[in-house]
Amino acid sequence: MQKVVRDIIKRKLQITGGSTYVLSIPIEWVKKMGLRKGDEVNLVLRDDNTILVDNIGKKSISESKIELSKDEDLLIDNIYRKIVAYYLAGIDIIRIVFKKKLTNNYKKGLKDKIREQIMGLEVIEESSKEIVLRCFINHEDFSLDKVINGLKDMTESMFRDMMYSLKERKTRFLEDIIQRDKEINRFYLLIVRQLKEALDIPEIGKKVGILKIKVIVEYRVLIKSIERICDHIKNIAKNLILLNNTPDGLLNVCNEIQDILSASLSSLTADKMNINESNRIIKNAKKIIDEGSSDLYEKILKSSYDDVMYGVYKLSIVDSLIRIAEYIQDVEEIKINIVSS
Repeated sequence: MQKVVRDIIKRKLQITGGSTYVLSIPIEWVKKMGLRKGDEVNLVLRDDNTILVDNIGKKSISESKIELSKDEDLLIDNIYRKIVAYYLAGIDIIRIVFKKKLTNNYKKGLKDKIREQIMGLEVIEESSKEIVLRCFINHEDFSLDKVINGLKDMTESMFRDMMYSLKERKTRFLEDIIQRDKEINRFYLLIVRQLKEALDIPEIGKKVGILKIKVIVEYRVLIKSIERICDHIKNIAKNLILLNNTPDGLLNVCNEIQDILSASLSSLTADKMNINESNRIIKNAKKIIDEGSSDLYEKILKSSYDDVMYGVYKLSIVDSLIRIAEYIQDVEEIKINIVSS
């Protein structure tokens, strides 16, 4: 006799043939999974000793609809946030339905924002009152290591170009850094989508290179920290454009941060993580935060007394540098957690 407790159905193990255990599955579950007699399934023993029944990792095409009727719903940023939510939830087809006809300029603005900031999401249908998006991400083409390495390369290049601009006063590079931050956001959203799908479908986890489910949360926090580092590099670039000189001592601190950032980014994949190296980077980051920041703040406050706005720009730069060092510490602590798991 079965007992039902909060959607958990209890079953007793049966033995057949003297060595094989048999477990019956409720017919409602079988129908919901789209299975029939003779189909093969995967049995996955998870890290927490629960058993997952997976229908060979096949993911059905999922579809959701966004209906927009109120004026505030039509704000492009509001629509974009809803699209991102569905994208991160693993939805394959997103149908956006409008109650009234839209201008071509409005639709172009929405489509441009989607293409610029969400990877793999393309328009497949369009009318005056509807836009249909489809995600064409192939998991085999975007392994976790490959995407993380792409994120690493772009982060390093952003900081390197920021350093060059700081020394040579090349505004063109600073503008490019600001634009490149959009690519970082695209990579971040893609990784989060893959991590969330890997939780639901173990076969997808294997395809993208995730062998242990319990490290998925750690990787998401790690990737978020790198994305925040890039946000602060962008903030530094914006403030450097507004400055007419380089704050005293800034280059020295930037060089120190570049050293620990490069060391941190060089070991983002599990096979390269090392607890001793992480502890060394954390120690150096703490030294920069404790010593370098106080010296810079003091110099800036003294030198900027007669020019308040320049002082604000410089303080914002120092604050972002300190935030970068703090996020590097976070990344290394997460690496220690991943290695220990």
